[in-house]
Amino acid sequence: MADVGISDRLCFTVWSDPGAGLSPFDGTDAAVAAPGELEIELQPAGRLRESGTTSLIAPATVVNYGFSEGWEAVFEGQGKLPCHLVLPA
Repeated sequence: MADVGISDRLCFTVWSDPGAGLSPFDGTDAAVAAPGELEIELQPAGRLRESGTTSLIAPATVVNYGFSEGWEAVFEGQGKLPCHLVLPA
């Protein structure tokens, strides 16, 4: 593999496109609720794959309450059914 010099690294850094951020949040946002603000986030149905099995998530609900600047209380719940109970084989 060719050695990449400092000038090459600088060139890539200066002329590269801005990267799209990857949000680790699935079904919710990354923002914090403002003080006194109540947010309710609903996901009617979704799919969850873990350990080689697929499950139906329905519904998923997140309730956020901003109680101080930069701080919120989060209440989260979801229903989970294995897909073999929902979809015929």
